[in-house]
Amino acid sequence: MKKGLLSFAFSFAAIIAVAQTPEQMIKQFPALPSAADLTRYDSDSRNPDKPDNYVNPLETYIDRVKAKMEQHNKTFETIAQQSVREVTNAQLNSKVAGTNVTMRQASQMNEAQLQALAQQAVAGKLGQVGLSPADLANISEDMSEEEQNALVDKVLSAQTGGLTQKDIQAMANMTDAQRAAYMKKKGLTTTPQQHQANANASDQNLQMAQRIEKAQKNLQAAQQKYIAAEPIRQARLQGEKIYKTKYAARVKALNQKMHDLIVASEDVNANGAAIDAQNRQLNQQRISLEKQFYAEYIPIYRAAVVKMCDMAKGEFLAAHNEYKAAFDNAYKLTGQTTYLIPEAFIYQSVQAYHDALMMIAHYTLDTNDKEFMQFEF
Repeated sequence: MKKGLLSFAFSFAAIIAVAQTPEQMIKQFPALPSAADLTRYDSDSRNPDKPDNYVNPLETYIDRVKAKMEQHNKTFETIAQQSVREVTNAQLNSKVAGTNVTMRQASQMNEAQLQALAQQAVAGKLGQVGLSPADLANISEDMSEEEQNALVDKVLSAQTGGLTQKDIQAMANMTDAQRAAYMKKKGLTTTPQQHQANANASDQNLQMAQRIEKAQKNLQAAQQKYIAAEPIRQARLQGEKIYKTKYAARVKALNQKMHDLIVASEDVNANGAAIDAQNRQLNQQRISLEKQFYAEYIPIYRAAVVKMCDMAKGEFLAAHNEYKAAFDNAYKLTGQTTYLIPEAFIYQSVQAYHDALMMIAHYTLDTNDKEFMQFEF
């Protein structure tokens, strides 16, 4: 009995985990270290007297972010598997167009049955517009105008409940009351109200298509904006400006002093103790200069990372949610499985938020192609 309860408890816990929203998952990531903490971490990591087993807290933080994302990825896998099953079942339970046969039933048919089903599907689609296979076979470029009008009237009659082109022309300038009387006299089944219902259905389909198109454009814009990472680029440009304005000349001077010291140390008559003392002094100046610059730059860079995080959990997530909602609405209105989007789709924002958090570890401006804070010693 206890074993059964334990299994139930684990199953229930799994259901709760899968039911989490992207917003809930994002909140489970550790908060970004403060600018003061980051500055202290950077300063400590540059300390030449730090112990050999020193572990930068920033590295520990990054490991925590990675671990949480790995946990979320396991949940995503479960969600993806469920979504595949749901989408597959919906597709198998959908009807073959023009028939009352489901895709699941069709998958179990033999070749002869499938051929018959194909003919039925064609006939069914034609029937929806008022035509028969024979009508289709008789269509040609050689049809007379009278035959063409007869075919149009047949389609129109099926779509409107009995109206012909002449009826529509006759009612063009009538009031609703006059149209109702005309149609009653002619024994037609379509009413002005039904016409309005058809018009409403068309408007609904148009609104559905417009919503999907707008959602697609907004999602594409949000994705491009996030990928561009403009806040990070602006922060780096600002950092480069600060460096060039306040630090570049001092770095150059220190490099020159070290170069001169190296030349002096090659003299056989050089005082070794004095050389070592100067070397330690220059290294201390270098470390001090690095700490000064990054104490000034790290708050700027962190603010940019915060903007990236806000982008991921804000407009990026909102765009994904609306895109999914637009397709869910289309599926609800039409029942067409082509509008089914897996639930895991909206969780892309969780990955984006994780990636934004990880950017905090890349605040250094030292690169291979740019000489920022590049010392020759």
